[in-house]
Amino acid sequence: MDHYPAQDLLVVRTPDRRRVRLPLVERLVPEVDLEAGVVIADPPGGLFDAPPEDEQGPEPETSGPARTER
Repeated sequence: MDHYPAQDLLVVRTPDRRRVRLPLVERLVPEVDLEAGVVIADPPGGLFDAPPEDEQGPEPETSGPARTER
């Protein structure tokens, strides 16, 4: 989670390793169950879509090595 003056942002890692920031407001994140380790989110359409290839920036940030499938 990132803390900003206006509101907190939930940082979500996408399957392609991008980080997407989702405003932590009840309308978009209606449920957070810390005991179960579950966050229910209803993000606006397109938020998690990959940007078009010509608009992509540098390689996605990672906090560890990329996962490989076997």
